[in-house]
Amino acid sequence: MVIFSKFPIETGAIRTFQKLLWKNQPGAVLPDFAGTPAPADWYSAAALDGFRLSSKSHWDVPINIKSHIVHLLVHHPTPPTFDSTEDRNGRRNHDEIRLWADYLSPQTAGYITDDAGISGGLAADERFVIMGDHNSDPFKGESYLYAIKQILDHPLVNSLYSPGRPTHVPPSPFGTGYFNNSAYDTSSFNLRVDYVLPSKLGMKVLSGAVYWPADTDSGYSLIDVSDHRPVYLAMQLTPVANQAVKNLRVSLESGNVVLRWKARTGYGYTISQSTNLQAPWLTTPSIPVTVDPVTFDATATDIAPAAGRKFYRVEINFQ
Repeated sequence: MVIFSKFPIETGAIRTFQKLLWKNQPGAVLPDFAGTPAPADWYSAAALDGFRLSSKSHWDVPINIKSHIVHLLVHHPTPPTFDSTEDRNGRRNHDEIRLWADYLSPQTAGYITDDAGISGGLAADERFVIMGDHNSDPFKGESYLYAIKQILDHPLVNSLYSPGRPTHVPPSPFGTGYFNNSAYDTSSFNLRVDYVLPSKLGMKVLSGAVYWPADTDSGYSLIDVSDHRPVYLAMQLTPVANQAVKNLRVSLESGNVVLRWKARTGYGYTISQSTNLQAPWLTTPSIPVTVDPVTFDATATDIAPAAGRKFYRVEINFQ
């Protein structure tokens, strides 16, 4: 696995999960001997004491895009095949994929400990992109319980996917070399196994595709080294309100209405106002906003507002 980025990688905040043991995942679908009267564990206790969940590694790599962080969640689960009725590889593939689904959910992430000994999952309200060769198709192939659906169906993930039809931008192929009927397959063995899956929060998908040139096209030599095809998405960052405005509070001080909140670098702020929630929101008269460059404490003061009800709204935009 490798990540190339035109934006700075926050190397000090990278988390890796290569050493997490499979047996320490609650409810892990560890393989049994199949077909015996009393199923026995496929792996011995001694083996499981050193058996890692991740067949390569799982990485959480934060990318700094103009002061806004996007977490790249990258992995390459084992193929769910090359085994027998115990389905040891299919089950491991399932639980490797499940690690990211658990990582996004505070109620399930408690068992996850990274290679530095820090426990827990991704903080709330963070942007992320899950990507890699997941070796799992949501409908076809040998995946254990169609493992990839644990991510595709996760409420925080924009999967560009619904049964039978895309909900947003389908990863439709380029070129004429695509010989299967499915617009989603990413491999020459006719399965969708490679994914770029952004968070619903703070990310807008603009376009996407599977790069699949014909063997007569000039670009074919770029992809002939693999039976997988490159997948790309073009995305745009959007503001995240819960990141930009924290602990918003309002008070009446000496006849002035004062709004205070904890701001964040990379955002600009404007105060709009309305005398009725049904009426238009106006930015005039202007209410100035000041942000302390060290503490990021933000203050907006409406000096001696006119009598009557008034509503205020903090509007955020990228700087």
